[in-house]
Amino acid sequence: MCGICGILVRKTSVNAPSNLVRSMGDALSHRGPDANGCYHDPVRGVFFEHRRLAIIDLSAAGRQPLYNEDRTVVVMVNGEIYNYRELREQLTRRGHRFASQCDVETVVHLFEEQGIGGWKNLRGMFAIAVYDTKSGELYLTRDSLGIKPLYVYESSELIAFSSEIRGFQALPNFASDPNPDGWMDFLLLGSVPAPRTHLKNIRALLPGETLTIRKNQVLSEGSSPISAWCHGAAEATRSEASAARECIRDSVRKHLVSDVPIGIFLSGGMDSGALAGIASEISTTPVHTVSVTLPGHALDESALARQTAEVFGTHHVEIPLDQASFEADFHVFFDHLDLPSIDGFNTFIVSKVARAAGLTVALSGLGGDEIFAGYNSFQLVPRLTRLHQIASWGGSIGKGAAAFLLEKIRHGSSAARVAEIFRSRPANIRSGYLACRGLFVGRILEDLLAPELRSYARAAHTRFLDETSWVLERQLQPRLAVAGLELSRYMSSQLLRDTDVMSMAHGLEVRTPLVDVEVVRGCLPFLAHDFEGDGHPKWLLRQSLDRPLPASVVQRPKRGFVFPWQEWMSGFVLKDFDRKLASPNGWADILQPKSVQWWRDAYVRGWAHWSCFWALYVLMKFLEKTRGSH
Repeated sequence: MCGICGILVRKTSVNAPSNLVRSMGDALSHRGPDANGCYHDPVRGVFFEHRRLAIIDLSAAGRQPLYNEDRTVVVMVNGEIYNYRELREQLTRRGHRFASQCDVETVVHLFEEQGIGGWKNLRGMFAIAVYDTKSGELYLTRDSLGIKPLYVYESSELIAFSSEIRGFQALPNFASDPNPDGWMDFLLLGSVPAPRTHLKNIRALLPGETLTIRKNQVLSEGSSPISAWCHGAAEATRSEASAARECIRDSVRKHLVSDVPIGIFLSGGMDSGALAGIASEISTTPVHTVSVTLPGHALDESALARQTAEVFGTHHVEIPLDQASFEADFHVFFDHLDLPSIDGFNTFIVSKVARAAGLTVALSGLGGDEIFAGYNSFQLVPRLTRLHQIASWGGSIGKGAAAFLLEKIRHGSSAARVAEIFRSRPANIRSGYLACRGLFVGRILEDLLAPELRSYARAAHTRFLDETSWVLERQLQPRLAVAGLELSRYMSSQLLRDTDVMSMAHGLEVRTPLVDVEVVRGCLPFLAHDFEGDGHPKWLLRQSLDRPLPASVVQRPKRGFVFPWQEWMSGFVLKDFDRKLASPNGWADILQPKSVQWWRDAYVRGWAHWSCFWALYVLMKFLEKTRGSH
């Protein structure tokens, strides 16, 4: 895993582009502390920079960019290709000559032979930049599940790409004003989905998308296969569990390949516990596991994680965390948060701990809840949808009455959000998902905004419905529809993006064996056919183990790996929030100070969930930073 960036010059008036791209690379140096490399072609105005975190083939031969035999294909990759050994063997038989043992070199020869059509053969996490010196075309692509991010900035003078948005700040006359559409997306669901970002002129590649770039033209093709997989799973006959078992174990096996120390993020849950178990059964060396603990707090999962570590005989490390530690790391965390999100700090801390423990690579159980129906949303969204449909039989009066009763029976911002959805939105699975996952919706969002921006709030909801319309096609089974929404929205836009940037803040590579094209495609049919196994959660994942997880882990109520945010934010964050309220700067152009004050007070009295308060704080800080940069 690395940091990649580059410039394609459109006008010769751009001064010293080689220095500019080097500065972009320096801004990404935390992603690749082991080496740097470059490709500069001043005649054609093409400039690449690479910062390397050495994982496979630690020698100088593995440094990027990498080339084909006659150096007509130039390649940089951020990520890992897990099936590189199989591809290398096939390519070698067809006459290709390799100069390294690096996984990335398979991309070089695959492109040389098949062009951008070769990406479909890659199994891994990747953001790829390929320059074809013969055609003068630059190709940028991203893996189909969206594990690795890639951003593009375009102006009249140049086109640039970068693994992180911060890389663009080194460019001359960099100007990218706040993007209201991106901010509305963020307030609606807590993250900004590709292709939008919070800034104009900067777009994120979509999962599975390839851009073909010439100096004056940008062409796009390809998309994520998640919708097709969900519809295909609904039509397929459920495969045998043994096939799914081997697929999961094969993915873990491939994700364990490394020439540097590797370990596992271990919480008290089943996803990371299953990975620890499978890895301990596969690996010929002791498996390292790392946990963050919350001493004395009800959310502490250290006892469960310790039981799992003992069952599988891992070398286990525990690092305690408290509010003082959170506040001490806060500014560094926020410096790396270059795209708004209500998540990320968990990964920031556990990555810091893993790196301090001597690991360069860590496996994460991310993805398990999405493909094995672990989230409460798999039960809650269909239930809310049914209630909404029943209320809709009574027209606007029925929906209004249901919303009124809900707010009387339940208390807090979550109930208010569901009531607003009932009043104003159509009754279908997408509205149910928004009621479950949303932050500020409908009139709740509009009331937060300056009057001239309220149309953007309405547009954001319409955009969400348009982009998720595929879940209503062909009567997709509810659990499968929820899985598709979780995979394509929450996981892709929030969890994976934050995992990348927050792990790389510490020069740590995080791998996600459950977010694998073969695993996702192979396991979705079990959701479509309501397969329950032994009646306990995530049987399909657990049956991949030779030894069972501790009963205490399997039978405990579902609870994600979370910190006590409602409590911790009452300290430094609340004080800083109040300072911003007292002296509006930048954010008051978008948010109404009186409404922000109301939500602040609602958080303090316990009515508003911490995520609403945190989202407003993140927006305020970003808008201040954006205004300051101009």
